[in-house]
Amino acid sequence: MLGPPSPIRAGLLFGKISGDQLVIHHAVPGGHRSPPTYLPPFQFEPDYALGWADALAELNPSLEWVGMWVARPERILTDDEIDIFWASQAAEVGLLDPDSTLLIANWSEGELELQGWTVLDGDLAGLPVHWPGTEKILNH
Repeated sequence: MLGPPSPIRAGLLFGKISGDQLVIHHAVPGGHRSPPTYLPPFQFEPDYALGWADALAELNPSLEWVGMWVARPERILTDDEIDIFWASQAAEVGLLDPDSTLLIANWSEGELELQGWTVLDGDLAGLPVHWPGTEKILNH
């Protein structure tokens, strides 16, 4: 999904709060797009998202937060300005606020890079992302 020639993909995150960390339990696609389109990553069907939220709440009622993920294909260069643009777009349409997060994924030289975003005191704020099984914190 992250490699060329795929379009930009996006979806929803569902998780729990553990101490001062947000723990992702489910990352789901943002909707049915067949054939894949090049729509902005934050346009998806609300009924589809609500269906996932309801289904996961039935399976695991302790899920307490939701966020969004975006995956850039390898052909798009890693660029903090692009990430900030996407975080701004998510905030403008109401999908990024102090109670939600945005996780941006990208392949860089064969390795997965992750950057988290939220809104703190009205401003975009980067969040460190810990990828289990590795020793490094991925934070630009």
